Amino acid sequence: MPPSFHAKDRTKREHVAKLDRLVWDDPDAGTVILKLTDGASAIGPGTADQFTTGQLYRFLGRWTDGRYGDDFKFETFVKDAPLARGAVMKSLADTCRHIGRATAEKLFDKFGGDAVRQLREEPEAVAAAGLLTADAAREAAADLARFAALERTKIELFGLFAARGFHGKAIDRAIGLFGAKAPEIIRRNPYTLLVKKLPGAGFKRVDRMFLDLGGKPAAFKRQMFAALAGIREDRSGSTWADAQDVAATVTKSIPGADPYRALRGLIRAGRVRVRREGRERFVTLRERAGSPRP
Repeated sequence: MPPSFHAKDRTKREHVAKLDRLVWDDPDAGTVILKLTDGASAIGPGTADQFTTGQLYRFLGRWTDGRYGDDFKFETFVKDAPLARGAVMKSLADTCRHIGRATAEKLFDKFGGDAVRQLREEPEAVAAAGLLTADAAREAAADLARFAALERTKIELFGLFAARGFHGKAIDRAIGLFGAKAPEIIRRNPYTLLVKKLPGAGFKRVDRMFLDLGGKPAAFKRQMFAALAGIREDRSGSTWADAQDVAATVTKSIPGADPYRALRGLIRAGRVRVRREGRERFVTLRERAGSPRP
């Protein structure tokens, strides 16, 4: 039986350690179990080719009860400062244009564990050493800069998402949609997560983020998204929701709201369609409008 591992502080949401070995991976599920050099096990989304033995990683997630002590269940991860030869070479070859294994090896031989920083911040020195042309060194440096920006973006998004119950996949989806500007875009308008249908982005969760980030409780934007959620989450069994029921849902979520003004705003914006049947009004999402009301 392997020795048990107990975290010194189970409240921490990140764990930094070098990878000792890959214990198990499921390519279909995209899940890995990693053994770290400090004795801990890390479990989370990833594939075998994303990890390098000896590389230092910053895992972002939470501690859970494992079979042999504490396991770290991560939602995402970033590389920390790579020092080992193999880790530096893989980082350069995987990230940069114009750099294969042979060039990566020469860079490490010349600059050691500082090779990544040297190329990213001083590409002219790499070119002067004859390891790359000036243009190739600048392009490789730009690749490293973009990579570093996305690593920081992952950490920022984890800070936004982790305490609010978002699925870990939302981080990668947000980066795929918005790139390094994802945290800025989401802070400016958290309801963007609803529009883009990110994993785990329901109205209540996103609305809580909006308020946590200083959004005004009576904001008209908030009322419109509450109405949109009311239509999406209608349980009547019909494609078309009764406008009165949607209005009741909005006022329940936001006391003092003007739900009919919110619905009119959605109709003017083209997000919602309305159908009149006598004195009754039914509403549905634009993309569902072709379906008849049963």
